[in-house]
Amino acid sequence: GEDMDDPNWDNNFASSLLPKFNQLYEFYKENYNKGTNDYSDPEELFESQINLNIKQATGAMEQTRFRTAIQKSYFDMQKSLRQYLKKVEKPNKKLMNLYIETQIKMLSPFVPFITEESWSSLGKKTLISLEKWPKIDESKINLELGYLEEELDNTFEDIDYIMKLTKK
Repeated sequence: GEDMDDPNWDNNFASSLLPKFNQLYEFYKENYNKGTNDYSDPEELFESQINLNIKQATGAMEQTRFRTAIQKSYFDMQKSLRQYLKKVEKPNKKLMNLYIETQIKMLSPFVPFITEESWSSLGKKTLISLEKWPKIDESKINLELGYLEEELDNTFEDIDYIMKLTKK
C-alpha cells in the first residue's frame, strides 16, 4: 500500500514473485564482478537510470509510499537492466556491481531473507540489514539522455508497427 493505507495483499501475485527472486539470486551470483571496462553511451544511460531509480525509490521511502518504492527498486531497475543489456555485447563490470549492490540494498526492507542470502553469495562479510541505503550521485543523472533514448525507442516501435500494418 501507499502512505498509511493498508496493503492490498494478493496471494497469486506474491506466489508469482518467488521464481523471480530465485532468478535474481542466480543472476547476482553469475554476474557479480564480471564484465568489461568499456564505458560509452549505453553505460552512461544505464548509470543515469540506476541513480534516477535510487532517487525516486528514496523519495518514495521517505514519503512511506512503499508500493512505489518497490516499483522503482525492482521493476524499474529490471527494466533499466534489460534495456542496457540489449545495447551491449558485454556489460561494464563496475556498473553491473553497482546495479547488483544497489538493487539488493533497495530490496532489503521488503525481502530481507533473499537479500541477506544474495549479499552473502557476493562474498560480503556484513549483513545487508546493516548496510546503508544506496547514495544518489546526482551528477550521473542525465535526464536528456534518457528522454532521447525513450524517443528513439518509441520511433523504432512506430516503425515496427507500420511495417506490420503494411506487411513489409
